[in-house]
Amino acid sequence: MGQTLLIAPIPGVKQWEKTGLPEPTPPPLRTMTGRPSSKKRRKEIGEGTTGQVKRQKKSNKCGKCGQLGHSKRTYKNEPMPQEPKNKGGRPVEQSASAK
Repeated sequence: MGQTLLIAPIPGVKQWEKTGLPEPTPPPLRTMTGRPSSKKRRKEIGEGTTGQVKRQKKSNKCGKCGQLGHSKRTYKNEPMPQEPKNKGGRPVEQSASAK
């Protein structure tokens, strides 16, 4: 009993008997539940190029000399003299004893 076939082989589709019934068809498509996915539309030739506004690139400003077009990493000249920066905030009032 060890080497005997337990499942009998069946003939392939080509050897099946022909019946007068129509061939089976796949089940009809159903709409799935949930939010429908957005359908992306292919643009026609030349459609996408008109009317698009491009974002302007921000130009480099040097931290040493303050000019546009390069950064302080690539600055080759001597550094410009720095003006003392105002700390900001509320100005200090002169007291009555100091006047």
